[in-house]
Order: sequence, then structure tokens, then C-alpha cells
Amino acid sequence: MKLSVFTPEKKLVTDQEIEDVLVPGHRGEIHILPGHAPLVTKLSTGIMKWRFKGQTEYNKAVISSGYCEVNPEGILVLAEFATLPGEVETDKFKSEASELEKKLANQFLNDESWDETQRRLAELKSGLELGGGSTRH
Repeated sequence: MKLSVFTPEKKLVTDQEIEDVLVPGHRGEIHILPGHAPLVTKLSTGIMKWRFKGQTEYNKAVISSGYCEVNPEGILVLAEFATLPGEVETDKFKSEASELEKKLANQFLNDESWDETQRRLAELKSGLELGGGSTRH
């Protein structure tokens, strides 16, 4: 089973053989194993995990907004945003998250601004949860 993960800015994984993958689906986490039924689903912000063929530990990335397609050829994840553990700037993420929380608490926002602020805050919090470890890709 092959995995590809793309954002508008980067290719995280390209046609790599994997054991399994967990994606943050719109209605909860989805664990995809070989032989999974074909599927197209909307993704939410959260931590995606996958194991390359022969590995026992999961690689991780924060992804946000996008789609996941499972077909007989493999899995394609198209995300709006993705951050690997080594890319997490803890102090910067904490500072921006704090500012966004203040914005949500103290400013009147239209629906679009509210949704965008909530989405970015979820990305930052997931990034902080992911931590500053390392991953192989």
C-alpha cells in the first residue's frame, strides 16, 4: 500500500510503501490498513500517523483541512497545511496561540474570521502536541 501526502507548499511523502496510516477524519480518526475499502473523506486538523514498510514506530505530522482518498493503488492525502515534528517552533507556536485565544475572547469576529482563527488555533495546538521530535520521510 503506497502513501502520498501533499500540501500546496510541499510534498511530505511521495509513493512510499507503508504498513498503515491514521488520519484525522472529519468525524474522527480513521485507521487505514491494507485492503481498506475505497474511500474519499474530508480531513480535520489533527495529527496524522503512518508507518513505512518494515518500521515499528509511527512517523507523525500535523495536517489541516483537506481530503484523503483510499483506492486500490494507495492513499492520497491532500492537506492545506502540514508540519513535521522538527518544524515545530514551540515558543512561536505558543505565542501565536496565546494571541489567537485573546482575539477570540476579546474581539467581535464575523463567521469567516471566527472559523479561520479557530482553524489556525487548532493547527498550533496540534503542533504543540506533536512536539519537537524528529521523523523520517
